[in-house]
Amino acid sequence: MDNQLGGNQSRKKGLPGLILFRHPNDHGVGRKEARRCGIPTVGVVDSDCQYRERLTYPVPGNDESRVSQITLIRRVKKRFDEKESNRE
Repeated sequence: MDNQLGGNQSRKKGLPGLILFRHPNDHGVGRKEARRCGIPTVGVVDSDCQYRERLTYPVPGNDESRVSQITLIRRVKKRFDEKESNRE
């Protein structure tokens, strides 16, 4: 029963190292699940974001702007790729 109803808590490995939210206001369940599993979260927040304190790494910016979202995603990916290449 725990395998079917336990959610991510029953899976110790295979969890992401970070979750990036494009619109933090729209993903309450995802933020709660990430916090419960100890997964850091990052997201673009502007002045109308009610949940910036619930993100591990809030990034000030325009969350409605496609350019700012793409820029954030590219920078996170670049940093991730650098970390991965250092492991090898």
